[in-house]
Amino acid sequence: GIPGITSHGAGMRHFPVVWPVVGYPPPRRWCPTHRPGFLCHRSVHFLTFSQKSTRFVIDCTTPVSDAVFDIAEFEKYLVEHFKAGKGAIAGDIDGKVTITREKSKIVVISVDAFAKKYLKYLTRRYLKSVELRDIIRVLRKDAKAYHLTYYASLDEE
Repeated sequence: GIPGITSHGAGMRHFPVVWPVVGYPPPRRWCPTHRPGFLCHRSVHFLTFSQKSTRFVIDCTTPVSDAVFDIAEFEKYLVEHFKAGKGAIAGDIDGKVTITREKSKIVVISVDAFAKKYLKYLTRRYLKSVELRDIIRVLRKDAKAYHLTYYASLDEE
């Protein structure tokens, strides 16, 4: 440290108590490098919090190719029943969530964060409403995708 100048304590070694220059320190921001939860003035370590959109995919290729599943009706169901955020009204997704169809896939793009499991819940609920829940299951394909497949006993028949 600098002789004669004390620091604020653990993790705050970049901020002396006695500021040597008027207008010092610069604005403090979160610093992931030094110690999580503490602040740092170094511009190299500034975190920018930008709105990142999240993209989820529901792959319905298998049941759609067998003409068991109507993907246009499923897309309509998602748009009508999707709740974007806590306390939101079903179907009120203007600007926050975009639900589109790409061939036999449904793509959900969201600005706000929501649980991927909510998509699985809505998909299973739709399957139950069209009485396909006993035939088709929803499986995790990867971190950002689900796919619809048949139960193993139906694949063998």
